[in-house]
Amino acid sequence: LQTQPRDQDLALKAELIRQLSEELLANLERTRRLERLLHDQLLPATGQKLESVPGIGTLTAATILGEIGDVRRFPTRHAFAKYNGTAPASKSTGGRQRHTARRGCNHRLKRALWQSALSAVRHDPLAKAYYQRRLTGGLSKVDAIKRVARRMSDMIYAMLRTGEAYDRKRLE
Repeated sequence: LQTQPRDQDLALKAELIRQLSEELLANLERTRRLERLLHDQLLPATGQKLESVPGIGTLTAATILGEIGDVRRFPTRHAFAKYNGTAPASKSTGGRQRHTARRGCNHRLKRALWQSALSAVRHDPLAKAYYQRRLTGGLSKVDAIKRVARRMSDMIYAMLRTGEAYDRKRLE
């Protein structure tokens, strides 16, 4: 009699695992369909070429474009950096000036730029070289990634303003 409840317990667990696995596979398929739709139809309709930047894929490009809207609302790259959180906030008290992370920013856009910077440091030789220079200059790994994200912010701003694709030779 003791083996029967154990068998029922295992059968229930197996059924639960089966159902969760089916849900995960269905979500994965929906994500892939969405990514294909973005890549094939929606992103080309914007006329922007953010996917040409190392570290920016289809979903990240769609996130960036969706969060920014019209880039012309930002008069300068510095205003854009303040909006996306890659520009530090200045705090001064008692005659001392210090810089902190910006809280009043678009956090989804900030996360997208941060993830893009991490990916670019791994896969793009230019970003990796810049990151290494920041490390040898005495910055921590986190601060060096912040600098890469700011450079990507400036580059994305310029690309969106001009409508041009990423040009590695121009950056070199």
